[in-house]
Amino acid sequence: NGLKRFHTKHGHTRVPREYRDKSQPLPANLGSWVISQRRSVPDKVAEGNETFTRRKRSLDDIGFPWKTRAKPKKRSKAINNSEGHHESGISSSTKSNSTHNNDEYS
Repeated sequence: NGLKRFHTKHGHTRVPREYRDKSQPLPANLGSWVISQRRSVPDKVAEGNETFTRRKRSLDDIGFPWKTRAKPKKRSKAINNSEGHHESGISSSTKSNSTHNNDEYS
């Protein structure tokens, strides 16, 4: 099948979302198929569906990752700032003790 060919060629089964298997006469979107397997197979196995239990076993045998995680988002400087500053760059204690003159924040 397409995923086994992908695994043989690339050494893993983390298929990009838009990857198409061009070795097929009608290139299938392998990425979409992989996503649908992650969504449907575990539920069907939990329901006791033997066909999906065999499919899960076959996918497990080639190291199929059932859970993926998104790339971590970059944290803003305001969040990384350990001095308790807000996004404006003014600490909460400074902000609450100041007169709210617009020129002070610009």
